[in-house]
Amino acid sequence: MTDRPLVAQRLARSPEWMRHLLCLASIWATLLGVYFAAGSFRAELAGPDEAAYVVSGIMVREYIAGPLWHGDSPMAFAQQYYDNYPKVAIGHWPPVYFLVQGAWLLLTGVSREAVLALSAFLSACLASLTILLCRREGLRWSMAATAGVVTVLLPVHLRSMLEVGSDVITGIAILVATLCCQRWIAQQNARNSLLFAVSASVAMLCKGSAFLLFLVAPMALLLTQRNWSWLRSRESWRAIAVVALLVLPWYYFARRFLQEEIMPGEQRSVGDAMLNAAYSNAWIFLSLCGLAMLPLALVSVRDWFRRAPAVAVLPIATWLFLTLLSPHTEDRLFLHLVPVFVFSGALAANALLPRVQELVLVAALAIAFGNVRIREKPAVGFVPAVDWLILAPRETANRIFVSSNWKKEGALISEFALRQPTPHRTIVRATKVLQSSTWMGDNVQLRARSAADVAHILDANHITMVVRHVSPEAPPELYAPSLDEVLSHWQLLREFGEVRIYGRNQ
Repeated sequence: MTDRPLVAQRLARSPEWMRHLLCLASIWATLLGVYFAAGSFRAELAGPDEAAYVVSGIMVREYIAGPLWHGDSPMAFAQQYYDNYPKVAIGHWPPVYFLVQGAWLLLTGVSREAVLALSAFLSACLASLTILLCRREGLRWSMAATAGVVTVLLPVHLRSMLEVGSDVITGIAILVATLCCQRWIAQQNARNSLLFAVSASVAMLCKGSAFLLFLVAPMALLLTQRNWSWLRSRESWRAIAVVALLVLPWYYFARRFLQEEIMPGEQRSVGDAMLNAAYSNAWIFLSLCGLAMLPLALVSVRDWFRRAPAVAVLPIATWLFLTLLSPHTEDRLFLHLVPVFVFSGALAANALLPRVQELVLVAALAIAFGNVRIREKPAVGFVPAVDWLILAPRETANRIFVSSNWKKEGALISEFALRQPTPHRTIVRATKVLQSSTWMGDNVQLRARSAADVAHILDANHITMVVRHVSPEAPPELYAPSLDEVLSHWQLLREFGEVRIYGRNQ
């Protein structure tokens, strides 16, 4: 007997949980390979949001590591941390992802590799949910594993994973809460209503888009009971009370951020926002898993309404919430639907072409990619710039001024946080002191209208060095000409790619 059949036989005799762990580890390793191929281990965390996620997670880690046990106020610690590293986003986003990241970094230590390993692990968990769904329906292991791999290799997931953030963990939490809701509908007992309430609360404390679960439960109950009797049940009101108790305190605390989160972008009419979201979100549905996977998923949709109404109404509730209640047009907010669609496609492939069902999913994945190309993350120069700044004397690099567009300034701050989790220097952002704007970078108002104003602000903030980044992909900020006029009288110390470091003339 050859080794290969022997390995296959041993794998076939292994427990179910061991196979799940093997798939989880294999997909995790594969996704770390995707990060390596995309250059993520060498590039800055320069996405619009990822620097804020990383700095906030490191801040939580620093608080858990010491000040928490000394009784220090979390608000005072967060304010002090923000004063040094002004890219903290707890409040704009709920705390669950930051708590998970902080605990992870407490175990692994703070590094870019640890941050990316967590992101890849969460994506592997999303794939494991697809595998679990497939196995619960009796699909063979080869098909289940193929469905899991397809889930994480679809372009919508890869784009989300390559920018560190909470979208993957939110997708996991929403899907888990939906499955708990389905179990509650099937068994109608207090234990499952409580389980759904807790899982839904966790999802809502991952990201605000999880509030769509408020639509999933009543829509699924109406579909099964076809009346409003569930409103009188003790379990329903107990679930609502638990969610309110766990979720509302946080959202009351973060209430000043909610308007911008619910209605993002520049000020516009609600009707225009809904109309734009209706069109965009319809297209997202068509492209979420590709035009080959979606027809496969629709084959089994009727069966879903009969066997799992909570899962069946999840796509409808998602579209309604992100179109009518909180208009957003980002495909990453639909990430929780990818395992559902892939699983449904796997069921259809198993029914239509049982002998080549794995090839059907792989072919659908290939078609979904089409002309999509996951670009390598560019390294613009912040990484070597921070390496140089950390070695510079404290007296000459104590208060550092960074100027870029509002999306890229955080790259410098996150690089400092990765190397010095406990702040040793203070970073001052140009987009915070030379102008004012919303969190999303809208409604810009200049505070410095001339070179003299810029020079005064630099002096008032005791700036000793300026890090200037000019992106060829983004238009210059309104204050850029005045700042460049001031820097023409400063000394150019070093240049790293698109990043220049200036110091005051002695």
